[in-house]
Amino acid sequence: FYMKKSNFLLISGIIGIIYIFFLILNFSIIPLYSKNFSDNILNWVYKIILIPHILFIQAAIIFTWIGYFLNLKWCALVSGILYSMSTLLKFTHFPFLLIQIILCFVAFSKMKNSEYY
Repeated sequence: FYMKKSNFLLISGIIGIIYIFFLILNFSIIPLYSKNFSDNILNWVYKIILIPHILFIQAAIIFTWIGYFLNLKWCALVSGILYSMSTLLKFTHFPFLLIQIILCFVAFSKMKNSEYY
């Protein structure tokens, strides 16, 4: 039988890819070394904080697309949780992730239970 794919996960996945693109672009333009020692320390601390945030976002995007293509309800839940966890790591980026979090949890609530549960 054919199950309709979740448009909520599709939108969340597209926004997630756009967000991670800009996040990695932002990460790559931060200089590692500067003439000022305090700038060096701040840049390194920012990168150290940003790396786990990026990893959580990448994992959330992967689960979003798996949930979308395979119609797996639990993947939508996992991606929503991973997006939420990433906001705990970098809470200043919460406004950029709020849409993905809401879409993943709405997709989870709207999806039917799959046989691959």
